[in-house]
Amino acid sequence: MKRSALNLRTPLDYIDRRWERIYHSFETRMSTYTRFFLQVRVINFSGGGFLLGVDHHLTKGDAVMIELAGIGEATGRITWVFNGRAGGCFDRPIDVRAMIEALESDEQTIEPAAMAR
Repeated sequence: MKRSALNLRTPLDYIDRRWERIYHSFETRMSTYTRFFLQVRVINFSGGGFLLGVDHHLTKGDAVMIELAGIGEATGRITWVFNGRAGGCFDRPIDVRAMIEALESDEQTIEPAAMAR
């Protein structure tokens, strides 16, 4: 019997998460104590944390400040780094609804301009 890699479960699949993940990918800027305005891609986020795609060297425990639509600047810490991705938690929970509304508003603003081309 062949098993697909997509059907395999990991221990993380069984964790009851406190925060629901929102899968909405977008580019933004992040700063650490030693580097300012690094371009990163937010892959998903929740009220309590984030998953980033990064091309920069980050270390577990790094304090970060991330610019988020509808929120402004949010601070947090990197909790893990592996293979071009980094996960972390916010110092204080963020308002996910405000962020989603701002991201959707930005998409609606961009779409008509793209259609005009």
